Amino acid sequence: EIGSGLVGSEMCIRDRNYIEKCIKSLLSQKLSKNLFSILLINDGSIDSTLSILKKYEEDYPDLIQVIDKENEGLGVTRNRGLDELDTDYVAFIDADDWVDKNYLEILYDVITKKSLDIVSSGCRRPDETGKIVWNTKLKNTMGSFVTCASMWGKLYSVQFLKKYNIRNRIDAHGEDIVFNFECLNYSPKIEVLDYIGYNWYINQCSLTRTKREDQKVIEGCEIFLTALFDCSNGINKYYLIMYSMTTLLTADINQKNYKELNRKANLIQEKKVSKKDYLKAIFNFDNGISFKLKVGTAGYSFLQLINLTGLLGYAKRKK
Repeated sequence: EIGSGLVGSEMCIRDRNYIEKCIKSLLSQKLSKNLFSILLINDGSIDSTLSILKKYEEDYPDLIQVIDKENEGLGVTRNRGLDELDTDYVAFIDADDWVDKNYLEILYDVITKKSLDIVSSGCRRPDETGKIVWNTKLKNTMGSFVTCASMWGKLYSVQFLKKYNIRNRIDAHGEDIVFNFECLNYSPKIEVLDYIGYNWYINQCSLTRTKREDQKVIEGCEIFLTALFDCSNGINKYYLIMYSMTTLLTADINQKNYKELNRKANLIQEKKVSKKDYLKAIFNFDNGISFKLKVGTAGYSFLQLINLTGLLGYAKRKK
């Protein structure tokens, strides 16, 4: 028998262009409306977003609650949502994304029947034309959970999050990863599904795709890596090495500034990662990690062993 707990679906909103598709996808859920509620948080939008949200709140007063607040960023807004929700479980949905009709039903069924703390699902990546650029179908392994470490695409036990005071700790790119790594410190009961029901839209104006000045990128990467290493007590060092590698390779900075980022990243890593850890990472065979990530992490670990990670800077733009 499925438990009677409620699911809270929380959205942080700043842009009106995509929110109606997202909200409608939640309203069309197969899960009984008696079993979930929707919290819409307007994070200081300056367009007509709030009026749209209020209209939905008026039309669905028993299902939708709107909170209007000043712009404080994604992490702070998600924390506000956790404080406001009075449900047993919570799912985070980004305002430019949407979910399939059976999304909440499937995740809720698994987490309640098996008394889990977190259930995670895969995603698909649609572009502006509706074309699916790629699908991410996960395996029930820790590697899959860690490499798809977004807060969306998951259903969390609110009791678990509040018991260990798990919050968004940073207001920078990668806050989702830090949040989930902090969860792992407390040995949560997790299941990763091969089900795909979350649509992660390719929004060219999103926070993850907006070009920033090099120093802002370096600052954000340093905040992320520092928080990740600080919150990761007892977690497999391979995952820390993997995210260090991806942070350095994906940072959109020039060759000169890469040297600064590489130096700061090495100072952060040397506090927790040893030469032995890098050697082990070269021969990692976690079947939840994609081949591309395995090769990248192995190559990066080898360069760490011979103190030549600076060579990765040649892949960056010259100016």
